[in-house]
Amino acid sequence: MRTPIPSQDTAFVGRDAEVARLRPWLRRPGPVTVTGPGGVGKSRLAARLAALLSSEPEGEGVDVCWAPLWTLRGGRLLGAVVAEAAGLADHSPRVPVAALAEWIGRRRVLLVLDSCEHLVAECAALVGELLARCPALTVLATSREPLGVPGEQVHELGPLPAATDGLTLFLDRAAAAGAPLTRPADLAAAAGLCRRLQGMPLALELAAAQLRERPPAALAALLGEGLHEVLDEGGDDDRGAADAARPGRLRALRTTIGWSHELCTPAERLLWARMSVFRAETGLAVLRAVCCGGPLDAPALDAALAGLCRKSVVSLTPGGRYRMLDTVREYGDMWLAGLGERDRVADRHARYFLSLAREADRAWFGPDQRGAYRDLGEAYPDVCAALDHLGYADPAGALELAALVGFFWACGGRLHEAGHYLARFTETGGTGPDGDAPDRDTPDGDAPDRDAPDRGAPDRDVPLHAYAAPDAHARALWALGLVRALQGDHPAAAELALASRAYAELLRDDDRLLDAAYLQGVVLLLRGRAADAGACAARALAELRGTPARRARCLLVGVFALTGEGRLAEAREAAADLRDECVRRGEVWTRSYLDHQLALGALLTGSPAEAEVCARRMVAGKHAIGDAFGVALGLDLLSASLAAQDRAAESADVYGAAFACWRTVGHPQRGTPELSAVRDRAERSARAAIGDGAYDRAFVAGAYEDPGAALRRILAEPV
Repeated sequence: MRTPIPSQDTAFVGRDAEVARLRPWLRRPGPVTVTGPGGVGKSRLAARLAALLSSEPEGEGVDVCWAPLWTLRGGRLLGAVVAEAAGLADHSPRVPVAALAEWIGRRRVLLVLDSCEHLVAECAALVGELLARCPALTVLATSREPLGVPGEQVHELGPLPAATDGLTLFLDRAAAAGAPLTRPADLAAAAGLCRRLQGMPLALELAAAQLRERPPAALAALLGEGLHEVLDEGGDDDRGAADAARPGRLRALRTTIGWSHELCTPAERLLWARMSVFRAETGLAVLRAVCCGGPLDAPALDAALAGLCRKSVVSLTPGGRYRMLDTVREYGDMWLAGLGERDRVADRHARYFLSLAREADRAWFGPDQRGAYRDLGEAYPDVCAALDHLGYADPAGALELAALVGFFWACGGRLHEAGHYLARFTETGGTGPDGDAPDRDTPDGDAPDRDAPDRGAPDRDVPLHAYAAPDAHARALWALGLVRALQGDHPAAAELALASRAYAELLRDDDRLLDAAYLQGVVLLLRGRAADAGACAARALAELRGTPARRARCLLVGVFALTGEGRLAEAREAAADLRDECVRRGEVWTRSYLDHQLALGALLTGSPAEAEVCARRMVAGKHAIGDAFGVALGLDLLSASLAAQDRAAESADVYGAAFACWRTVGHPQRGTPELSAVRDRAERSARAAIGDGAYDRAFVAGAYEDPGAALRRILAEPV
């Protein structure tokens, strides 16, 4: 799903000159980087520019793709994350950057890479390759230093002028905090604070948030001479040359963050530190589960969280979730290490998301299925962080978590991410997010104590599955096999099905054996061997008991196999029976594929109106869980059902939307082989009805409409 441009919930102040300078740059292909220290407003300026460019009149506007990189700890998933942010759920085995370059092609696209400073080399390589292959692409990066890409135009963003825009920002945020300043003495004190804080936007916002509790004169007194002395010190810092070149402004910000920290209560400081472990926006229940403990019981945490929100250390999103800015999080992480809690909190964080994945797995074949998809989707960056942490702290837990989320990620289009972790944890030893064993925690960030006891990290030359239970390894191999099957690598998927079955036989576990049979059946279906797939599923169902969820997947293979063999009456009866069970249970994923089979069977038996109803149900169900592959399949069938009802223009429009959807999964139309004939027959019929010219115009209209908007429009049409 494409990442939206961040909404602006507070006034955008100043930066008119920067907008006027950068906007023409972004209308031309090439790389543009906005640099500056943390807290100077790079991301906010980029969001403003992106919003302006995306809203320009038709024909002048640009397709804006926003990729927030602050959630990434390493560069291995950079291409996949950027592709997903751009709306590409690639289902091919290609390198993600290659798929993204092909998807962008010659279109006019503005790709915004926000927060590149921790991945400069990786971002430079990605940008260089994309620009070489996409002639109309513009890349806007925000970073504390330039990327160093050939042709890069760099704009160094400075603070706001303290006496004008800086003061305006301070007064606006003061009013937003419920403390408007109107008295001359207050305005004079505010102007003095803006000068002392050198117009740094984040410093001004943090200071303005304090006005709820004390007037500007008291703030100035608290700030005192300490900041002035620090600003005069100069010298190096630990954030790199790009930041060291701006010692005064940077120290103004850091001292303000430290000052805000000092004005927090002890409970607020502790929560600030513990919240730094999160990589994504987070709900209250998750914060309680991970951050409670010691003096922070649930009521104390709630009170501390409210205090951090009042002080603008934490922001509450319109969706009711909490987020810290990167610079603020860095400060919290420093204090977490100083408290000696970094590992313990990371362990709790990882255990929470492992328990979330276990619950999602238990809820898969029931009414909570959609909620499980949603929860795991929203938590994706934190699940990745948990996998990275468990990869060296608890290899068995890492493999179990990868196996549990692998199926959800594969069904939701995150094939590269699922494949990355599953392959890593079934074939390699436990390592850090960049492939290296991470350092142990130390309070001051120095090298770890070499005499300290080992925390149980595995021998890096030992396969990680040696530390894991056979059950987790069987599940992980199965999930990886499903990923490879959906990517079109059928030989690899078949081998993984056999390997998963071997582990399951050792365990004598019916569920794992049914999983392996399901995967083998899927591969046979995709290879056009419907009879063999049906026999495989039938044999497993006859010999094994297993849970309803696992049996349902094998029954689904059987339905597809009956359709593929042309046994349409049997397929319809089997699909209707299984669909009834799915409806009773409130399940969506299996039910949607049964709607697919019912639609296909209705088409093949001359009932296009019934096929339309079933196809629309399938598209709606797959859309509800974010299954782009399933949505594309459903749109193809919907188009065919419309063509069979002599609604040729509608058919062409929907077929164009299906084409656009197939492009977002990174390859031409796929599915079981019998679908090709259905698609071809529908297109020939529609073209014959309205002519090639009218058909092509309707097709293009559907293909180049925003896929999300097209899908909403199609689903809103009455049956």
